[in-house]
Amino acid sequence: MITQQPIVIRIAALGLMTISSLIALSGCIDSSGGNSDNGGGAKNEPTLPSPEEIETKVIDVSDSAKTAYLNITGGKIEQSAGDSKPDNWHISFAGKQIRTNTAQGVRGFLGADAPEEFYDGDGNIDPQAVRDASPDDYRDRLIGSFEEIDASIKPAIAGDVPQDGPGDFFYRLDMSSMPPKLVENDDYGWLIRGRDGETYARMRATHFFFDMGGNEDIQYTFTMDLQPGDAGGFESHSNAADIEFSGELKRYRTDEKCFDFSEYDHQDKSPGEADCDSAEWDLKIFRDPTAAMGEDMTLLINGGFDRNGAPRPGDAAALGSLPWSDLADKHSAQDVHGYPDEFKQDSVQSIAADDWFVDIEGDNQHSRTIFPTYRVYVIDTDAAADDAPRYAFQIIDYYDEEDNPGHITARYVELP
Repeated sequence: MITQQPIVIRIAALGLMTISSLIALSGCIDSSGGNSDNGGGAKNEPTLPSPEEIETKVIDVSDSAKTAYLNITGGKIEQSAGDSKPDNWHISFAGKQIRTNTAQGVRGFLGADAPEEFYDGDGNIDPQAVRDASPDDYRDRLIGSFEEIDASIKPAIAGDVPQDGPGDFFYRLDMSSMPPKLVENDDYGWLIRGRDGETYARMRATHFFFDMGGNEDIQYTFTMDLQPGDAGGFESHSNAADIEFSGELKRYRTDEKCFDFSEYDHQDKSPGEADCDSAEWDLKIFRDPTAAMGEDMTLLINGGFDRNGAPRPGDAAALGSLPWSDLADKHSAQDVHGYPDEFKQDSVQSIAADDWFVDIEGDNQHSRTIFPTYRVYVIDTDAAADDAPRYAFQIIDYYDEEDNPGHITARYVELP
């Protein structure tokens, strides 16, 4: 699988000066960080760790009733069953599932993708190349500079915002007057599957306004028609047709608003705004004024992974973008082109994506089926603290010396 680039929206056909001007007008970049030129001289390169500093641990995950917990700073491994957990841990292991302790601010992001030689010319895994790989061949991948690694979310709801046309995102760039503005693009929409995996919404932006030279907050309205799980098509009653998710986002600070459309009935509960801190939301509009242009306003869904690399609790997904003229005349979600194979969920290049291994069918010569991809992850032990230890982390085996599965060998090294 070829790693997708973390591009959320492409601002096409704009010259360099125009992009710089738009960013300055919109306040999308925090300019308080100072100059990194360091007096005009060459930037000092960080001292990289040496191979002798690499730690190796074997984690027993053969008991499906237990979870193993690694404290990466102390090297301690503890086993627990049920809801019992140790007080201080950074990474958990349950079968082939690896998670970071996001509740205590631990994050695990992709630092180096799988080696290119693992793929054939079509971008598919080459089984023989993976089987032939040796941990010694990819040890030095741990010893690199990972200074810029951070979360890069790829929303399922994405698109283009070109200068010379409407594009296919939920807003478009209006250059008819200066300063430029971002306004709704109601020519395109999405089919959204709710977090329950059964409710569907066909949705488009019917109002959006962001004056890139003004001081006003950002206005938005998304209008949707709903198909509940027990219905055969989009319904026309007042709790399901022309439902609006609307409001304002703060211009100069991080802000988010959420909407719940999965749980309602004809009489008592209509779709409406939801608490973003809960699990009971389907759609989120998110504003980060410090992010780069194109990543500062996103629509997220309760499915896949969040911005910190943690799995979301819901099963929401999105299909599109699609011309609204095509989407609007469909009787049901099942009639939409691409259903159900082309649904996507929010993704992030994270250790929680379970891409540290590939499963290759065994044969008479090869009893092993689980092989490491030798991806390197950066484990940040406290994302809120700039001075917290960070580690390069890599899985190199899933078997013990007698080819018994469920014995994960991991190696890691603290980064400068």
